[in-house]
Amino acid sequence: MITATVLTGCHSFSQYIFPRVEGRVLDAQTHQPLAGTRVQRLSHKQNLNPTEPPKGGQLLMQHNAILTGDDGTFVLDSQKAVGLFRSVFWYSVNLSFQHAGYELFMTNYTPANATNTINGTPLVEAGDILLVPLPGETLSTNSQAMTPTNVPTHNTNE
Repeated sequence: MITATVLTGCHSFSQYIFPRVEGRVLDAQTHQPLAGTRVQRLSHKQNLNPTEPPKGGQLLMQHNAILTGDDGTFVLDSQKAVGLFRSVFWYSVNLSFQHAGYELFMTNYTPANATNTINGTPLVEAGDILLVPLPGETLSTNSQAMTPTNVPTHNTNE
């Protein structure tokens, strides 16, 4: 390990595999914040059919979801992995946004959408995410319909 460190010029083996993503979720019609919206990173295979329940090993690979705060904001923290013999890099981050009474919204971001923070952490500023109400739904903007007890409101570990 010491030899590898010397040969690589003290290069860090820990590399970013997901950027930090910040944004805000709003009702597409009223532009009011949607508190309690479930925001989750998706694996590439989940993108094919996010409504189908995960099976077997897919459960182990699932990313934890967070809920938006009262003002509709969310922060998904960056993640690192160790890459000893090859370079590890993030090519895209795929997200889903779910709130009761609204259409499921999925999107992705690539390094072209990112900047870096002062300390070098890749950052995607997602801006405002607009969720479309389901047909015939009239919802209060303070609706907290989705509040699973095991989902944190904000993820602030860096």
